[in-house]
Amino acid sequence: MPKITAPTGSVGSPPGGSWSSAPTRSAPRSSLTSPTRPHQRAACPAEPTAAEPFFGLLSPEATEAARESAISAEQLKELLDADEPVSLVDVREPDEYAFAHLPGSVLVPQGEFLNGDAAARLPTDRKTVLPCRAGIRSAEVLAVVERSGHPDAVHLGGGVLSWAERIDPETPTY
Repeated sequence: MPKITAPTGSVGSPPGGSWSSAPTRSAPRSSLTSPTRPHQRAACPAEPTAAEPFFGLLSPEATEAARESAISAEQLKELLDADEPVSLVDVREPDEYAFAHLPGSVLVPQGEFLNGDAAARLPTDRKTVLPCRAGIRSAEVLAVVERSGHPDAVHLGGGVLSWAERIDPETPTY
């Protein structure tokens, strides 16, 4: 095993002594991030698709909702350019929204959907588009919104990151 050493009396030395050699362990390998063999990497699409959103990070309900009701950044731009009545409801946290958001969007954090009645307050006379940073939280919120009976809601696949990459590179990302 590799050893880590630090000089005696350095800042951060343990109480009453100095660092001696300390063994380290390697992190366990993951089939998604580490080579399965020295010459082969695990298969992973270039970007998540609506059919397999985020490789199991979503609840089954959110996976199904995202599969059935996703909109791309390009499709959203077409709706906005055509002056279609659209309600953009950003489901991120206030500090994220303050940093960057889609023009015309309003903030209703995910927690208000999961723990409250935010879904019941959504307009029913227009399509509601739910963006978040990358599409995970908006898919979870979409499942809640669909359970509440909202007739025309979709989530922005890839979120604000997709919008910044494909539509408006001036949109800050984090």
